[in-house]
Amino acid sequence: MKLFIKELKGNEVVLDIQDEAFIADVKRQVESKLNIPVAQQKLIYLGKILQDSSKVKDYKIQDNAKLMLTRVAKPDLKKLIHTHFNKFYDSETATAMTNLFIENMKQKLKDFSLDDLDRFAEVILRDS
Repeated sequence: MKLFIKELKGNEVVLDIQDEAFIADVKRQVESKLNIPVAQQKLIYLGKILQDSSKVKDYKIQDNAKLMLTRVAKPDLKKLIHTHFNKFYDSETATAMTNLFIENMKQKLKDFSLDDLDRFAEVILRDS
């Protein structure tokens, strides 16, 4: 089966994968095509992060499916947000605001479809 793997930065690769393949195998193929280390990859299908130990068929991924590829955030997003809040607030308030911000963002992202996330990423990348 063919899988389309799209990175948020716009890179896209087509892989020929068997439905019995493990997600870790898919990531190794992505690494060979896009030079992104397996440890830095997260594959997402229909809003679910795919686990390395699961097989493609476990997620009912169909031929010609589109998977989103994100890189593990470096540096830690939570730390970056906390650093920003810490410029304006005391450490305790900055920590509370950071945690609230992260939880709110997680909830909002859960409500987005994959297409919404794709459009959002395109706008962010276009404007940066």
